[in-house]
Amino acid sequence: MSLQHTSSKRCLTSSGWLLHKGKLLLVKHKMLSIWLAPGGHVDENELPHHAAEREFLEETGVKVKAVSAAPILSSGEETEDLPMPFLCNLHWINRPGEKKARQDGTICGQHYVFAFFVEPEGELGKLDNSDDGIDEVRWFTKKEVQTLKETSNTIRREALYVFDHHPAAKRKGAT
Repeated sequence: MSLQHTSSKRCLTSSGWLLHKGKLLLVKHKMLSIWLAPGGHVDENELPHHAAEREFLEETGVKVKAVSAAPILSSGEETEDLPMPFLCNLHWINRPGEKKARQDGTICGQHYVFAFFVEPEGELGKLDNSDDGIDEVRWFTKKEVQTLKETSNTIRREALYVFDHHPAAKRKGAT
């Protein structure tokens, strides 16, 4: 049975993937004990790309801007085209019977994530891991990601995709 056909409370989340000078910025998630891209829940009335930017800043101290993974068509008077994520997926955060709660007490069964390429706004300063849900913030090379044990195969696959397809990699041959 596929995840999309499973009855579960689904929460919308967004993540930001920053590649800079051939290195990828990841965070060590406190509750999950794995390395992953900075991100979190989309707040009510918040757009997914804004959530990725906000969560990235909160978890790393780095101000970023979402970059569309596909060309943005010109908007009309009644529409506004927004940055496209490079990936959307659905995954378990709590399988049936599990009760890992967010800091606000909310329990999601599944996360529907919008994964965005992000680029820094301005110069990169000192990393800040003062977010309560984050143990550590660190830059990784492609080789380090390939052998990283404290992550999932899905996140490793996504990270390796970013090394090859992020706009920064295409501009500067950053891999």
